[in-house]
Amino acid sequence: MSKIISLNKKFLVMLRPKAPYNFDATIHKPSHFPSSDNEWGKGKYWITMIWNGKYLGLKLEDRGTINKPKIKLTIYSKTALSEKYKKTLIPEIEWRFNLKQDISEFDKKLKKDRFLTPLLKRWRGMKPVAANSFTKP
Repeated sequence: MSKIISLNKKFLVMLRPKAPYNFDATIHKPSHFPSSDNEWGKGKYWITMIWNGKYLGLKLEDRGTINKPKIKLTIYSKTALSEKYKKTLIPEIEWRFNLKQDISEFDKKLKKDRFLTPLLKRWRGMKPVAANSFTKP
């Protein structure tokens, strides 16, 4: 039987992905394999994470646009996180959600492609992610 862990401590940080960044298209892909450790709703995403032996809960909220992306990140933990820990955690989250990848050149080159224009209108700014934890606590 699983043990329930209360994650009562939290801190907020504003993340600024490299544009273009489509929050919903990046976070929720129709072909994903569903699991019980995450929940998506338009403009919001909750997921669990294990980082350096600590169990975490993440809540990401879209606060920007594709051209001026901004994400409000709330990190929940059992105990207060040290500044040193946060300094290693934030880059990991940025990597997992692909916030720093520059796809602007791709975006510019394909913007006028007659075959891809309809797809790009809907999915512009979508990036691959690797959000799940595969490490032991």
